Amino acid sequence: MTDDSEIEGLRMRIPQYSYGGRDAFLGIMEHELSLPLPKNDVLLFTISDHQFQRDFLHSDETIFSQSWKEYSSSSHSLLVKMLSGPHEQAHLTFIQIITETANSLGISDELLFQGGRTQHLNTTYKQADSSIVPVAFAARGHPTVAIEVALSESNAQLHRDAENWLRGSQGQVQSVITILIKRNTRDLVIRRWIMQKNALFVAQEVLVNVQLLRTRSQDSFTVTGAPFIIPFHHLFLRPPSSNTNEADFQFNVANLIRLAQRTWSI
Repeated sequence: MTDDSEIEGLRMRIPQYSYGGRDAFLGIMEHELSLPLPKNDVLLFTISDHQFQRDFLHSDETIFSQSWKEYSSSSHSLLVKMLSGPHEQAHLTFIQIITETANSLGISDELLFQGGRTQHLNTTYKQADSSIVPVAFAARGHPTVAIEVALSESNAQLHRDAENWLRGSQGQVQSVITILIKRNTRDLVIRRWIMQKNALFVAQEVLVNVQLLRTRSQDSFTVTGAPFIIPFHHLFLRPPSSNTNEADFQFNVANLIRLAQRTWSI
């Protein structure tokens, strides 16, 4: 789980602020959004438990309730998301492809998409970019699959996200999907993380690279490691039923190119 040493490592890489109330927070967000590219992917605020619960956890305003991704009560540290077009397109398109796959298998009504629902993991509160749980297990504490997206400067953050979900959920989260958007090289790195023998392990990695040419019809895509696979039992907590179309969810080359196109709005 997130500990003080991990937070201190983040302090060296990302902007940090002391939380001074709602108006001051909005002013900082406006300032950060006005900065030239590349913008920061996350901000770090020092905030008390009372302030976090009052202004973020229990807020009815989206700018507060949906703007954060992680809060550690042990270090009083709040990670705030700086959303961008590529960030949002990546996880929304990923979920759309999962939905289409479920439809093709005839099991779309068996999955519940929870979005960024708040989860309590020991001393940490987290919101994934997207999360999924089978309808049959909707009452459980955590999703079966969590999806996290970050820009190139936040590769270490995705590693932390995966470990926090897998360890903090006490085994309830089966897989964490991370999508790393490399702005400089126009790469997408898609990984599926699992726990294996109590160690964090990358079960699969797929790389999608786009070379922008003079016209969109000439754009060149290179996909390495396809298809990207989410095991059926990691989503549904059961094996595929016999004599049905049920099978692992696979992102083929066409799916992965579409994901890249939508992420970069090509």
